[in-house]
Amino acid sequence: MLPLALTYLAHSLVFAAAASVLCSLKSLAWAARHACWRLALLGPFFSAGISRWSNRVELGRVIEVPATSAAASTSWSGIWQLAVLATAFALLRYVFAASRLRRSLRSRVPCTDARALERLRELSGRRAPILTESSTLSGPLVIGWREICLPRGLLTALDRAELDAVLAHELAHLERHDGLWFPLVGALEALLWFQPVNRWICARFRDSAELACDDRALELTRDPLGLARALVHVAESATSSQPWALAPSMAHAGNALRSRVRRLTRLLGAPPKPSQRKRQRDWLLVGAGLLAVGLCSVHVQVASARPASDGTTDEVSEQSRRMLQLAQREAEVSSELESLSVAAEPGSAQAVRSSELNQELRHLKATQIWLEQRFVAHGAAPR
Repeated sequence: MLPLALTYLAHSLVFAAAASVLCSLKSLAWAARHACWRLALLGPFFSAGISRWSNRVELGRVIEVPATSAAASTSWSGIWQLAVLATAFALLRYVFAASRLRRSLRSRVPCTDARALERLRELSGRRAPILTESSTLSGPLVIGWREICLPRGLLTALDRAELDAVLAHELAHLERHDGLWFPLVGALEALLWFQPVNRWICARFRDSAELACDDRALELTRDPLGLARALVHVAESATSSQPWALAPSMAHAGNALRSRVRRLTRLLGAPPKPSQRKRQRDWLLVGAGLLAVGLCSVHVQVASARPASDGTTDEVSEQSRRMLQLAQREAEVSSELESLSVAAEPGSAQAVRSSELNQELRHLKATQIWLEQRFVAHGAAPR
Protein backbone atom coordinates (compact mmCIF):
# COMPACT_ATOMS: atom_id res chain seq x y z
CA MET A 1 0.00 0.00 0.00
CA LEU A 2 2.88 2.41 0.64
CA PRO A 3 4.04 2.53 -3.01
CA LEU A 4 0.44 3.04 -4.16
CA ALA A 5 -0.12 5.85 -1.63
CA LEU A 6 3.13 7.57 -2.65
CA THR A 7 2.26 7.17 -6.33
CA TYR A 8 -1.09 8.87 -5.70
CA LEU A 9 0.71 11.61 -3.75
CA ALA A 10 3.08 12.30 -6.66
CA HIS A 11 0.27 12.32 -9.22
CA SER A 12 -1.87 14.57 -7.04
CA LEU A 13 0.92 17.14 -6.81
CA VAL A 14 1.33 17.09 -10.60
CA PHE A 15 -2.41 17.53 -11.21
CA ALA A 16 -2.65 20.31 -8.61
CA ALA A 17 0.21 22.20 -10.25
CA ALA A 18 -1.33 21.81 -13.71
CA ALA A 19 -4.76 22.95 -12.48
CA SER A 20 -3.22 25.96 -10.77
CA VAL A 21 -1.50 27.00 -14.00
CA LEU A 22 -4.68 26.59 -16.05
CA CYS A 23 -6.85 28.45 -13.55
CA SER A 24 -4.41 31.37 -13.55
CA LEU A 25 -5.61 32.23 -17.05
CA LYS A 26 -7.91 35.22 -16.60
CA SER A 27 -9.84 34.46 -19.78
CA LEU A 28 -10.98 31.10 -18.40
CA ALA A 29 -14.59 31.08 -17.18
CA TRP A 30 -15.27 30.05 -13.61
CA ALA A 31 -17.29 27.05 -14.75
CA ALA A 32 -14.24 25.74 -16.59
CA ARG A 33 -12.00 26.50 -13.59
CA HIS A 34 -14.35 24.56 -11.34
CA ALA A 35 -14.20 21.60 -13.74
CA CYS A 36 -10.41 21.93 -13.67
CA TRP A 37 -10.28 21.57 -9.87
CA ARG A 38 -12.72 18.69 -10.02
CA LEU A 39 -10.46 16.84 -12.45
CA ALA A 40 -7.43 17.70 -10.33
CA LEU A 41 -9.12 16.01 -7.39
CA LEU A 42 -10.28 12.86 -9.17
CA GLY A 43 -7.67 12.48 -11.92
CA PRO A 44 -4.85 11.18 -9.68
CA PHE A 45 -7.00 8.19 -8.64
CA PHE A 46 -7.21 6.93 -12.22
CA SER A 47 -3.67 7.82 -13.29
CA ALA A 48 -2.10 6.34 -10.15
CA GLY A 49 -4.12 3.14 -10.50
CA ILE A 50 -3.20 2.75 -14.17
CA SER A 51 0.44 3.54 -13.47
CA ARG A 52 0.60 1.08 -10.59
CA TRP A 53 -0.91 -1.91 -12.36
CA SER A 54 0.00 -1.39 -16.01
CA ASN A 55 2.71 -3.41 -17.70
CA ARG A 56 4.16 -0.41 -19.51
CA VAL A 57 6.01 1.16 -16.63
CA GLU A 58 9.31 0.67 -18.44
CA LEU A 59 8.32 3.53 -20.77
CA GLY A 60 8.44 5.94 -17.90
CA ARG A 61 10.38 6.75 -14.83
CA VAL A 62 10.30 4.44 -11.83
CA ILE A 63 11.03 5.90 -8.42
CA GLU A 64 12.12 3.23 -5.97
CA VAL A 65 11.36 3.25 -2.30
CA PRO A 66 14.33 1.92 -0.31
CA ALA A 67 13.53 -1.51 1.06
CA THR A 68 13.33 -1.84 4.80
CA SER A 69 15.07 -4.47 6.81
CA ALA A 70 13.35 -7.02 8.98
CA ALA A 71 14.18 -4.98 12.06
CA ALA A 72 12.58 -1.87 10.59
CA SER A 73 9.41 -3.71 9.59
CA THR A 74 8.24 -3.63 13.20
CA SER A 75 8.42 0.17 13.33
CA TRP A 76 6.66 0.38 9.96
CA SER A 77 3.90 -1.81 11.35
CA GLY A 78 3.42 0.68 14.18
CA ILE A 79 3.30 3.56 11.73
CA TRP A 80 0.68 1.79 9.64
CA GLN A 81 -1.43 1.18 12.73
CA LEU A 82 -1.29 4.88 13.58
CA ALA A 83 -2.22 5.75 9.99
CA VAL A 84 -5.21 3.41 10.10
CA LEU A 85 -6.34 4.92 13.40
CA ALA A 86 -5.98 8.46 12.01
CA THR A 87 -8.02 7.51 8.92
CA ALA A 88 -10.71 5.93 11.07
CA PHE A 89 -10.86 9.05 13.25
CA ALA A 90 -11.18 11.32 10.19
CA LEU A 91 -13.95 9.18 8.74
CA LEU A 92 -15.77 9.13 12.08
CA ARG A 93 -15.63 12.93 12.16
CA TYR A 94 -17.08 13.01 8.65
CA VAL A 95 -19.88 10.58 9.55
CA PHE A 96 -20.66 12.57 12.70
CA ALA A 97 -20.83 15.84 10.74
CA ALA A 98 -23.03 14.25 8.07
CA SER A 99 -25.39 12.80 10.66
CA ARG A 100 -25.57 16.15 12.46
CA LEU A 101 -26.46 17.93 9.22
CA ARG A 102 -29.04 15.28 8.43
CA ARG A 103 -30.64 15.66 11.87
CA SER A 104 -30.80 19.43 11.43
CA LEU A 105 -32.68 18.98 8.13
CA ARG A 106 -35.35 16.68 9.55
CA SER A 107 -37.47 19.65 10.59
CA ARG A 108 -37.70 21.12 7.07
CA VAL A 109 -41.16 21.55 5.59
CA PRO A 110 -42.38 22.26 2.04
CA CYS A 111 -42.39 25.95 1.14
CA THR A 112 -45.83 27.46 0.63
CA ASP A 113 -44.77 30.96 -0.43
CA ALA A 114 -46.57 31.55 -3.75
CA ARG A 115 -44.14 34.27 -4.86
CA ALA A 116 -41.09 32.05 -4.36
CA LEU A 117 -42.68 29.04 -6.05
CA GLU A 118 -43.72 31.13 -9.05
CA ARG A 119 -40.27 32.70 -9.45
CA LEU A 120 -38.65 29.28 -9.13
CA ARG A 121 -40.78 27.88 -11.94
CA GLU A 122 -39.98 30.83 -14.19
CA LEU A 123 -36.24 30.69 -13.53
CA SER A 124 -35.91 26.92 -13.89
CA GLY A 125 -37.64 26.90 -17.28
CA ARG A 126 -38.54 23.25 -16.81
CA ARG A 127 -39.88 21.07 -14.04
CA ALA A 128 -39.28 23.12 -10.91
CA PRO A 129 -37.24 21.51 -8.12
CA ILE A 130 -38.55 20.93 -4.63
CA LEU A 131 -38.45 24.04 -2.41
CA THR A 132 -38.39 23.57 1.37
CA GLU A 133 -37.78 25.68 4.46
CA SER A 134 -35.98 24.88 7.72
CA SER A 135 -35.72 26.78 10.97
CA THR A 136 -32.30 25.25 11.76
CA LEU A 137 -30.45 26.58 8.70
CA SER A 138 -28.53 29.82 8.58
CA GLY A 139 -28.16 29.90 4.80
CA PRO A 140 -29.71 28.36 1.67
CA LEU A 141 -28.37 25.08 0.35
CA VAL A 142 -29.19 22.29 -2.08
CA ILE A 143 -29.92 18.70 -1.06
CA GLY A 144 -29.40 15.79 -3.41
CA TRP A 145 -30.55 16.02 -7.00
CA ARG A 146 -33.46 18.45 -6.94
CA GLU A 147 -34.18 20.09 -3.61
CA ILE A 148 -33.48 23.64 -2.46
CA CYS A 149 -33.79 24.34 1.25
CA LEU A 150 -34.02 27.93 2.53
CA PRO A 151 -33.83 29.28 6.08
CA ARG A 152 -37.26 30.05 7.47
CA GLY A 153 -37.90 33.77 7.35
CA LEU A 154 -35.44 34.46 4.55
CA LEU A 155 -38.16 34.87 1.91
CA THR A 156 -39.89 37.67 3.78
CA ALA A 157 -36.61 39.57 4.16
CA LEU A 158 -35.73 39.56 0.45
CA ASP A 159 -37.06 41.80 -2.27
CA ARG A 160 -37.83 40.48 -5.75
CA ALA A 161 -34.33 41.00 -7.19
CA GLU A 162 -32.64 39.38 -4.19
CA LEU A 163 -35.09 36.46 -4.22
CA ASP A 164 -34.40 35.87 -7.91
CA ALA A 165 -30.67 35.96 -7.25
CA VAL A 166 -30.87 33.43 -4.39
CA LEU A 167 -33.07 31.04 -6.35
CA ALA A 168 -30.96 31.38 -9.50
CA HIS A 169 -27.78 30.71 -7.52
CA GLU A 170 -29.24 27.58 -5.93
CA LEU A 171 -30.59 26.42 -9.29
CA ALA A 172 -27.04 26.68 -10.63
CA HIS A 173 -25.88 24.38 -7.82
CA LEU A 174 -28.55 21.87 -8.80
CA GLU A 175 -27.50 22.06 -12.45
CA ARG A 176 -23.95 21.25 -11.41
CA HIS A 177 -25.10 18.44 -9.05
CA ASP A 178 -23.24 20.09 -6.17
CA GLY A 179 -25.65 18.51 -3.72
CA LEU A 180 -23.88 15.23 -4.49
CA TRP A 181 -20.40 16.50 -5.31
CA PHE A 182 -19.86 18.38 -2.06
CA PRO A 183 -20.47 15.35 0.24
CA LEU A 184 -18.24 13.25 -2.01
CA VAL A 185 -15.44 15.82 -1.84
CA GLY A 186 -15.82 15.98 1.95
CA ALA A 187 -15.46 12.20 2.17
CA LEU A 188 -12.33 12.24 0.00
CA GLU A 189 -10.86 15.02 2.11
CA ALA A 190 -11.41 12.92 5.24
CA LEU A 191 -10.12 9.69 3.72
CA LEU A 192 -7.01 11.22 2.13
CA TRP A 193 -5.92 13.31 5.09
CA PHE A 194 -2.28 12.31 4.48
CA GLN A 195 -2.24 14.37 1.26
CA PRO A 196 -1.68 17.98 2.42
CA VAL A 197 -2.51 19.41 -1.00
CA ASN A 198 -5.99 17.84 -0.97
CA ARG A 199 -7.32 20.37 1.52
CA TRP A 200 -6.10 23.19 -0.72
CA ILE A 201 -7.64 21.56 -3.83
CA CYS A 202 -10.95 21.03 -2.02
CA ALA A 203 -11.02 24.67 -0.94
CA ARG A 204 -10.42 25.78 -4.54
CA PHE A 205 -13.13 23.36 -5.66
CA ARG A 206 -15.71 24.90 -3.30
CA ASP A 207 -14.73 28.51 -4.02
CA SER A 208 -14.82 28.02 -7.78
CA ALA A 209 -18.22 26.32 -7.51
CA GLU A 210 -19.68 29.41 -5.82
CA LEU A 211 -18.20 31.75 -8.41
CA ALA A 212 -19.39 29.53 -11.27
CA CYS A 213 -22.89 29.60 -9.76
CA ASP A 214 -22.65 33.40 -9.51
CA ASP A 215 -21.96 33.54 -13.24
CA ARG A 216 -24.85 31.21 -13.97
CA ALA A 217 -27.17 33.28 -11.74
CA LEU A 218 -26.19 36.40 -13.70
CA GLU A 219 -27.10 34.63 -16.93
CA LEU A 220 -30.56 33.93 -15.52
CA THR A 221 -31.26 37.27 -13.82
CA ARG A 222 -28.99 39.79 -15.63
CA ASP A 223 -28.84 41.72 -12.33
CA PRO A 224 -25.36 41.91 -10.70
CA LEU A 225 -26.54 44.39 -8.06
CA GLY A 226 -29.39 42.13 -6.94
CA LEU A 227 -27.00 39.19 -6.59
CA ALA A 228 -24.49 41.31 -4.64
CA ARG A 229 -27.21 42.45 -2.22
CA ALA A 230 -28.44 38.88 -1.83
CA LEU A 231 -24.91 37.66 -1.00
CA VAL A 232 -24.49 40.32 1.67
CA HIS A 233 -27.94 39.62 3.14
CA VAL A 234 -27.33 35.86 3.31
CA ALA A 235 -23.85 36.35 4.78
CA GLU A 236 -25.22 38.58 7.53
CA SER A 237 -27.64 35.88 8.68
CA ALA A 238 -25.25 32.97 8.20
CA THR A 239 -23.49 32.08 11.44
CA SER A 240 -21.09 29.61 9.86
CA SER A 241 -20.71 27.32 6.88
CA GLN A 242 -22.12 23.83 7.03
CA PRO A 243 -19.95 21.34 8.94
CA TRP A 244 -17.16 19.97 6.81
CA ALA A 245 -18.69 21.86 3.86
CA LEU A 246 -20.93 18.89 3.14
CA ALA A 247 -23.39 21.12 1.30
CA PRO A 248 -22.74 24.21 -0.83
CA SER A 249 -23.25 27.40 1.18
CA MET A 250 -24.21 30.47 -0.84
CA ALA A 251 -22.22 32.96 1.21
CA HIS A 252 -20.47 33.52 4.52
CA ALA A 253 -18.56 36.49 5.81
CA GLY A 254 -14.90 36.85 4.95
CA ASN A 255 -12.46 37.86 2.23
CA ALA A 256 -14.14 35.55 -0.30
CA LEU A 257 -17.45 37.38 0.09
CA ARG A 258 -15.83 40.79 -0.33
CA SER A 259 -14.07 39.73 -3.50
CA ARG A 260 -17.29 38.27 -4.93
CA VAL A 261 -19.27 41.45 -4.19
CA ARG A 262 -16.46 43.62 -5.60
CA ARG A 263 -16.43 41.46 -8.73
CA LEU A 264 -20.21 41.86 -9.16
CA THR A 265 -20.09 45.64 -8.73
CA ARG A 266 -17.59 45.84 -11.58
CA LEU A 267 -20.16 44.11 -13.81
CA LEU A 268 -22.92 46.69 -13.23
CA GLY A 269 -24.50 47.67 -16.49
CA ALA A 270 -22.65 45.02 -18.50
CA PRO A 271 -23.15 41.53 -17.07
CA PRO A 272 -21.16 38.96 -19.04
CA LYS A 273 -22.91 36.65 -21.44
CA PRO A 274 -20.33 34.12 -22.62
CA SER A 275 -20.91 32.65 -26.04
CA GLN A 276 -21.23 28.96 -26.73
CA ARG A 277 -18.01 29.11 -28.70
CA LYS A 278 -16.08 30.49 -25.72
CA ARG A 279 -17.51 27.79 -23.47
CA GLN A 280 -16.39 25.09 -25.88
CA ARG A 281 -12.93 26.65 -26.14
CA ASP A 282 -12.58 26.76 -22.36
CA TRP A 283 -13.68 23.17 -21.94
CA LEU A 284 -11.35 22.05 -24.72
CA LEU A 285 -8.42 23.84 -23.09
CA VAL A 286 -9.11 22.32 -19.66
CA GLY A 287 -9.74 18.84 -21.03
CA ALA A 288 -6.70 18.79 -23.30
CA GLY A 289 -4.39 20.24 -20.64
CA LEU A 290 -5.31 17.82 -17.87
CA LEU A 291 -5.50 14.86 -20.27
CA ALA A 292 -1.92 15.57 -21.33
CA VAL A 293 -0.88 15.75 -17.67
CA GLY A 294 -2.67 12.47 -16.96
CA LEU A 295 -1.02 10.68 -19.87
CA CYS A 296 2.41 11.89 -18.77
CA SER A 297 1.90 11.00 -15.12
CA VAL A 298 0.65 7.49 -15.98
CA HIS A 299 4.24 6.53 -16.76
CA VAL A 300 5.49 7.60 -13.32
CA GLN A 301 5.10 5.27 -10.40
CA VAL A 302 6.67 4.66 -7.02
CA ALA A 303 7.81 1.06 -6.86
CA SER A 304 9.00 -0.91 -3.87
CA ALA A 305 12.65 -1.81 -4.28
CA ARG A 306 14.01 -5.28 -3.79
CA PRO A 307 16.54 -5.67 -1.00
CA ALA A 308 20.04 -4.78 -2.11
CA SER A 309 22.55 -7.62 -2.08
CA ASP A 310 26.25 -7.17 -1.31
CA GLY A 311 27.21 -10.55 -2.82
CA THR A 312 28.03 -12.17 0.51
CA THR A 313 24.76 -14.04 0.93
CA ASP A 314 24.84 -15.25 -2.66
CA GLU A 315 28.41 -16.56 -2.25
CA VAL A 316 27.56 -18.49 0.91
CA SER A 317 24.52 -20.02 -0.76
CA GLU A 318 26.60 -21.07 -3.74
CA GLN A 319 29.20 -22.74 -1.50
CA SER A 320 26.51 -24.63 0.39
CA ARG A 321 25.01 -25.84 -2.88
CA ARG A 322 28.42 -27.08 -4.15
CA MET A 323 29.18 -28.90 -0.90
CA LEU A 324 25.83 -30.69 -1.13
CA GLN A 325 26.57 -31.77 -4.71
CA LEU A 326 30.03 -33.01 -3.69
CA ALA A 327 28.58 -35.03 -0.81
CA GLN A 328 26.03 -36.64 -3.12
CA ARG A 329 28.70 -37.48 -5.67
CA GLU A 330 30.97 -38.94 -2.95
CA ALA A 331 28.17 -41.26 -1.84
CA GLU A 332 27.65 -42.42 -5.44
CA VAL A 333 31.40 -43.10 -5.97
CA SER A 334 31.73 -45.00 -2.68
CA SER A 335 28.70 -47.14 -3.52
CA GLU A 336 30.15 -48.01 -6.95
CA LEU A 337 33.56 -48.89 -5.45
CA GLU A 338 31.93 -51.34 -3.05
CA SER A 339 30.17 -53.07 -5.91
CA LEU A 340 33.44 -53.71 -7.78
CA SER A 341 35.42 -56.88 -7.09
CA VAL A 342 38.31 -56.29 -4.75
CA ALA A 343 40.26 -59.12 -6.34
CA ALA A 344 40.09 -57.69 -9.81
CA GLU A 345 42.99 -58.70 -12.00
CA PRO A 346 45.49 -55.96 -12.83
CA GLY A 347 44.77 -54.45 -16.23
CA SER A 348 41.17 -55.59 -16.29
CA ALA A 349 38.28 -53.21 -16.87
CA GLN A 350 37.21 -53.51 -13.24
CA ALA A 351 40.70 -52.57 -12.03
CA VAL A 352 40.85 -49.54 -14.32
CA ARG A 353 37.41 -48.39 -13.21
CA SER A 354 38.32 -48.89 -9.57
CA SER A 355 41.45 -46.77 -10.01
CA GLU A 356 39.43 -43.99 -11.65
CA LEU A 357 36.87 -44.02 -8.88
CA ASN A 358 39.55 -43.90 -6.17
CA GLN A 359 41.20 -40.94 -7.84
CA GLU A 360 37.83 -39.14 -8.17
CA LEU A 361 37.04 -39.90 -4.54
CA ARG A 362 40.33 -38.33 -3.38
CA HIS A 363 39.58 -35.25 -5.52
CA LEU A 364 36.08 -34.94 -4.05
CA LYS A 365 37.36 -35.12 -0.49
CA ALA A 366 40.08 -32.54 -1.17
CA THR A 367 37.53 -30.18 -2.72
CA GLN A 368 35.19 -30.62 0.26
CA ILE A 369 38.00 -29.82 2.69
CA TRP A 370 38.92 -26.69 0.70
CA LEU A 371 35.30 -25.47 0.66
CA GLU A 372 34.87 -26.13 4.39
CA GLN A 373 38.01 -24.15 5.19
CA ARG A 374 36.84 -21.29 3.00
CA PHE A 375 33.38 -21.35 4.57
CA VAL A 376 34.85 -21.24 8.10
CA ALA A 377 37.25 -18.42 7.14
CA HIS A 378 34.37 -16.45 5.68
CA GLY A 379 32.29 -16.95 8.82
CA ALA A 380 35.14 -15.73 11.01
CA ALA A 381 35.84 -12.67 8.88
CA PRO A 382 34.84 -9.36 10.45
CA ARG A 383 31.60 -7.75 9.12
